[in-house]
Amino acid sequence: MTDVSAAQVVRAAQAQNAELRAELARMESAERENRELQKQVAAEQESAWRNLTEQLVPSVDAAHLDAAAQALRLPAVSARTLLGEAQAEKNRLEQVLATVQADPLFKHREGKLTEISVRMRELEEFMGPLKETVEGLQQEPMFDELLQSGYGTEAYQQGWWTASYYRHWKHGDLLVEKYGPALKITEFGQLRLKFLEERNTLRSLESACASLRQEKHRVDSLVKKFDDAQRALQGLPQTYLARARALVREHLQSLGDDEKLNLVAGNEGATLAVKRIAGVEAKQRYLDQLLREMVLKPRDDLKQAIARNEKDIIKFQRPKNAGVRIRQADFDRRYRSRRSSWDKRWNRYHNACHQIVVFDSYYRYDPLTEFLWWDVMTDGHLDGNFIPEVAEFHHHHPDWHHHHHHDDHAVAALAHDHHAHHDDHFHDAS
Repeated sequence: MTDVSAAQVVRAAQAQNAELRAELARMESAERENRELQKQVAAEQESAWRNLTEQLVPSVDAAHLDAAAQALRLPAVSARTLLGEAQAEKNRLEQVLATVQADPLFKHREGKLTEISVRMRELEEFMGPLKETVEGLQQEPMFDELLQSGYGTEAYQQGWWTASYYRHWKHGDLLVEKYGPALKITEFGQLRLKFLEERNTLRSLESACASLRQEKHRVDSLVKKFDDAQRALQGLPQTYLARARALVREHLQSLGDDEKLNLVAGNEGATLAVKRIAGVEAKQRYLDQLLREMVLKPRDDLKQAIARNEKDIIKFQRPKNAGVRIRQADFDRRYRSRRSSWDKRWNRYHNACHQIVVFDSYYRYDPLTEFLWWDVMTDGHLDGNFIPEVAEFHHHHPDWHHHHHHDDHAVAALAHDHHAHHDDHFHDAS
């Protein structure tokens, strides 16, 4: 058999890496799609739980509450307990409303808010010119230095022979020239006094505005407190209905499927809802395990294969390896295309995901028999032993044979690849 040159190895490794990277892209796309399917199933699970709790607690009628409490052995949802809590909350909310309504500030809120609004507008109009002068001077580069030095007052200590004196004189005159006409002043001492006077006035007005805003906040808080209490009072029946259903869900979530079914025995709607919850939970597990076993783990293998090929490319491109020859059999085994086997696996993976997601025959769950959701959802046509849960079940039930239900959806789509070799689960990526 003919040997293969180093150059041929480099070209084959580069071609295989292109194929591997394309496969990685398919895996990344499959992961995104799987995550979306898991979101859909999570929404189905929420719907199933909502249906179950509505079946068990249709209203906050005392008879419904007591029936649920007795059937589920859950005193927390009994009429005495739950309606007693609701009455206590009703009394509290009514007291809140009475207290707020008695507050003089709330009684006269409309007039008070109008008064505050008018007064705020007056203050803001008066503050406008003051802000313009005060903020304008504060932004002048030399003004703060002139103010701190006492320039224009008897406290000014700089002698006429110092450079700072002439600098202060120059900038003081420039500021008087700029602001004097509008303020009707002719020297910096007057400008200084005008600034201090208007700054003090502005601070006083800002303090008055802050007090008005605080008063408005008190009025707004009272109004919100009243509205919140009134809204809560009106929604009290719905609030405690939701609370009862939440307590029921919390209680049932801590139990196994068989325990749930025992508690709801006799309630046909609730029984089907429990079976649906069990099936949807299995859907979530299987989608996650399909992703883990058929996408995430093989993806790591592909990345390792790409890294190995990159090393070979570097190695066989070195001048010292130019004459190296590789056995044809080793070359063919290493660099053969996996596209055909990958396509088969993708077909199995997508068929499995589809079959799991569209399954809705939850009524077939029978806790009194040996039962595996995987076989029910795929009608036993798809080997799932690469999934730990399925493998463990079959290990403990070596003689297990699923009874087929040919009336279920999309079963035939899974039959074609039942006897695929274990190596076909993407693990041959190298």
